[in-house]
Amino acid sequence: MAVRHFSLVCCWWVVFLPAVFLPATPLSAAEPAAKHALLIGCTDYPRLDDFFQLEGPVNDVALMRQVLIESYGFTAESGRMVTLAASEDAMHQPTRANIQREFESLARRVQAGDEVLILMGGHGSQQPDNDPENPMDAEPDGLDEVFLPCDVGPWDGKAGMIENAIVDDQLRQWLSALVAKQASVCIIMDACHSGSGVRGSDAERSRQVPPGQLVPKALLDSVRESSSEDDASDSLFDGPGDLVAIYAAQPHETTPEKKLPLTADPDARKYYGLLSFTLCDLLSNTNRKLTYNELIQEVQSRYVAMGRRSPTPLIEGSNRDRIVMGKESFPERSRIRLSIQSDDEGTINSGALQGVTKGSIYRITAPLDDAGRSNKDTSGFVQVTEVDMTSATVVPVAYDESPKVSLADVQQRSVCELVFRDLGDRRLGVAVDSFDDSGTAIAESLHQRLTQLASELDSELVEVVTDPQDAQWLIRYNEGEVRLVPGAGIATGDESSVFVSHGVRSDWPELMREDLRRIARATNLLRLTGDNAETDRGGLIGLSIKTFDEENNEIQWQSAGRVLKEGQQIKVRLQHFGRENVDVTLLYVDNAYGITCLYPNPGESNRLRTGDSQSIRLRINAETVGLESLVAIVVKSDGQPVDYSVLEQPSLERASAELSRDVNRGGVGLFETPLGRLCKTSLYGVGASRGVTREAEQNYRVSVMSWKIEP
Repeated sequence: MAVRHFSLVCCWWVVFLPAVFLPATPLSAAEPAAKHALLIGCTDYPRLDDFFQLEGPVNDVALMRQVLIESYGFTAESGRMVTLAASEDAMHQPTRANIQREFESLARRVQAGDEVLILMGGHGSQQPDNDPENPMDAEPDGLDEVFLPCDVGPWDGKAGMIENAIVDDQLRQWLSALVAKQASVCIIMDACHSGSGVRGSDAERSRQVPPGQLVPKALLDSVRESSSEDDASDSLFDGPGDLVAIYAAQPHETTPEKKLPLTADPDARKYYGLLSFTLCDLLSNTNRKLTYNELIQEVQSRYVAMGRRSPTPLIEGSNRDRIVMGKESFPERSRIRLSIQSDDEGTINSGALQGVTKGSIYRITAPLDDAGRSNKDTSGFVQVTEVDMTSATVVPVAYDESPKVSLADVQQRSVCELVFRDLGDRRLGVAVDSFDDSGTAIAESLHQRLTQLASELDSELVEVVTDPQDAQWLIRYNEGEVRLVPGAGIATGDESSVFVSHGVRSDWPELMREDLRRIARATNLLRLTGDNAETDRGGLIGLSIKTFDEENNEIQWQSAGRVLKEGQQIKVRLQHFGRENVDVTLLYVDNAYGITCLYPNPGESNRLRTGDSQSIRLRINAETVGLESLVAIVVKSDGQPVDYSVLEQPSLERASAELSRDVNRGGVGLFETPLGRLCKTSLYGVGASRGVTREAEQNYRVSVMSWKIEP
């Protein structure tokens, strides 16, 4: 458990909305609340350098539009769905004038009770505060945050601002007009303004233009010298009205766009904003109602499962506990259908966005009849060979003692049901970087030497790859040191994420081998939390994890995430609300990738019956620094209590020895269960388990809760 040290580089957009509402026309019984969306994606910046051109925002807009229409009842009719993105139509380019026109048009159309969703994807930046004396617009660092439309220009000295930039003050006015009409508004800002840190791989592009690229350096230096951040407000949104603001990152962090989804074939991936894609993924796959606060916590959990340490999404607003877009009920998901292309190949109407993975196997049953019923008789099985965003290619396969069939004998539009989920290669990808922290190329001879030494790192848990864009971690030479750096980079204040071996010497791989093994084990444990996150267990397994302070107040997710203090005593409470008895293991993953068992203690039963609760008390200390996580492994009870506390052991040999000493800790057969085999492969690199059957998946759940610790 750790303390995380960082300083805020700037204050995010503080949105103060007027307390007095304008008159609004009440809804009649015949007029249900309407849904409106304004989706803005700034991809091309003709007046900025090539380095600052983006690819993702136009894809964010298209994906969000699809999710809103298919899953949330939005419609493109009557001008209620407006998109401003790369377009041949000048009226729909994301210019400042067009953005302002659509905000003002939206304010005229909305009525009380309407749902409004706004997405703004593109670059952010900063400029000197143009109204420093206004107490309602305090900028302690002396800088306004700005969003950059596609026609942004250079610094305009006469106007005292970046040409065409949208300042936070202006956005505040546009939002005020919507909230004043008593509409329920959610704005998503997939941009960042001032974050910094250690560079990651070129697979990710930051959605930020540093202020120095647009504002004269002398002016920025003058503003910074005369300002103080000591008086920075803790609140990033503090206005009345029904508005929720979601930001891609904390003030000291950057937010990326990258090629996603990772489960799709490389050629099928496109650039998306990390926040926009993750939100769309969650919104299109959830089968339960979520509040906005819960949604952002789910986003953070997805990031952790991806092995990311940053960014931490930020949420503000007076009504964060409102149900996302007012959706209270979720009908049964559409069936997966098979379209036959030939005797030995077909496609299904689900892809990476719906959780389909290459290698997964589906059972084929007859098409639905006129009454919507399906004949459950199995016609055969197909396996996924290629995955696109919303579709996948499948081929017949023998499975479960059933022979391979010809699709010529299968009906078009047959129903496909998942029976085996392939979770892919569990090894940690590592590559030698050709550049140092500043982006300067290292000498070719040095790169060759590092590559030669790195080849010794290949193991059952680590794969040395050629392209840094395919790596989760980078081996980087910087100022005489060989370093291990996360491929996603490091936010300011989290420099402890760098693992250092001094000098380029022959024993360098040996120094890093154990670091990589520890990183791989913890990363794969966290990855398990995302592998079965969307499994519907019909209420059989249900575990609530909550944290409380010394006064027994629940520690809630705040703007900066869930934050704990050094020396603080907390209580973690496990509450079982499912219909079946379960065995629970609680593991702690610290920022140095250590794994420690918190529950159960040796010899303690970890079985919880329906309604049971268990509390664990912790004191936060500063042994490690950064983002840390609780991982709960919940297994449906069957026979003797089973716990996975042995996963804290660094090797399979030590874990097996621990098991053999105490049958109540899972016994020697623990690693022979479906989840146990998956853990054995993921954390120890032993065995060939790449996935789990759908039936076995119903019997366990792996979930995560993360927090940051401050001094």
